Amino acid sequence: MPFTESSTPSILIREASLNDVPELARLRWDFCGGSLTRHDLQKFTAGFHAFITERLQDPGWTIIVGEGGENLVGMIYLQKIIRLPRPDGKVKSFAYVSNLHVDRHFRGHGLRRGLVEQAMEWAREQRVSALLVGAGEQNPQVYERLGFRRLGQHLQLGLRS
Repeated sequence: MPFTESSTPSILIREASLNDVPELARLRWDFCGGSLTRHDLQKFTAGFHAFITERLQDPGWTIIVGEGGENLVGMIYLQKIIRLPRPDGKVKSFAYVSNLHVDRHFRGHGLRRGLVEQAMEWAREQRVSALLVGAGEQNPQVYERLGFRRLGQHLQLGLRS
């Protein structure tokens, strides 16, 4: 899905691949503050690479990214969680959003919304009924502006097939 704004370069929103792991590590580092030493960055990158490589090979996970030129400028991580069957025979599932981040230079142009919309499309294909995020996440109001509603200790975005 192409994403364009007059004040930003063209952004392509797509699912991440193994080729994206170094850029995913860089974005995650930036998201977490990235204020440690270069040695810490190298150690983090090695551990992150192993973790993300496994997730990208797991069909219950996806990472949707925003690509601007040679760099990734945004990401959203989703993990499908299957709930226990109900007495009525229905098995529901949801997707847990563990991170939504857009590079600060690309904020304010709808990229977060584009990432969430692509995440919703993936979730529907996976027969997921809702996206959930912990209400304690940084900036819960960002999720609320995207349509998530408070539900106990989570924010939820219901999906229709």
